Amino acid sequence: MKRSSRFQPKIMGPKAAYLAYLREKYEGGKDIIITESYLRSGVQVPNNSTETIEFGFQLNNNQVPILPTDSRCAQSDTFEVYGWKFSLYTLAATTSGGITIPSVPYSTAIKQYFPNPNVFNGTNAGNAEYLNLYGVYNGYLYVKIGATVFFENFDMGHFLNVGISEQGVAVSSVSGTGVLPATSQMPANLEVGVTPMFMINGSYKNEISLNLYESLPLGANLASITRANFVELTLLGFKVQNGAMQDINA
Repeated sequence: MKRSSRFQPKIMGPKAAYLAYLREKYEGGKDIIITESYLRSGVQVPNNSTETIEFGFQLNNNQVPILPTDSRCAQSDTFEVYGWKFSLYTLAATTSGGITIPSVPYSTAIKQYFPNPNVFNGTNAGNAEYLNLYGVYNGYLYVKIGATVFFENFDMGHFLNVGISEQGVAVSSVSGTGVLPATSQMPANLEVGVTPMFMINGSYKNEISLNLYESLPLGANLASITRANFVELTLLGFKVQNGAMQDINA
């Protein structure tokens, strides 16, 4: 018995338009599978001063180390980006021979969407750690795919999301030990759209970098390093399996 089309689930809203565009773009392609997905690149920031941080979104990019929580684009695929998210996090770490390595699983990271002073509470180069990290949100993203520059300076301030809490209502009788203030609003509010959309191609050279206006130390206390700080950029969009191997429609 043929199921009526009225029982078939339908994609609504802007994503329906994205999907229709991609189906037309890759129409006639061989072994094409289009699914909503994400790409993720986390980077451990150096303990000393830095001005540029390179992200890696391709499996064949050996210049940016792949973290266990990363998700990258295969050489045969493409990824159409309609939005992105950015976060900070810190992990307990040990240092040996000048190399700082997390001592806990990466997947246990508690993501922060602003430089939370209750979390980034060290001192580096004479400044409070969390104040140094505000330099990230005063910086910008640079995006170049192949020979095309899509974003020369996308303002990082779009990603700043400070948690809201009530103040002065009553004194809690519950111990505050281990309790952190809210780090964000609803997850959907953390997504920032991109205009224009851009495409990661697994077989092209892709350059996405975070740039600070001044060189700043983004790590924890240099005098006694017990934590490692990370920045993480997540690209939201549609994965096109075998998309890089096709002659696509303009």
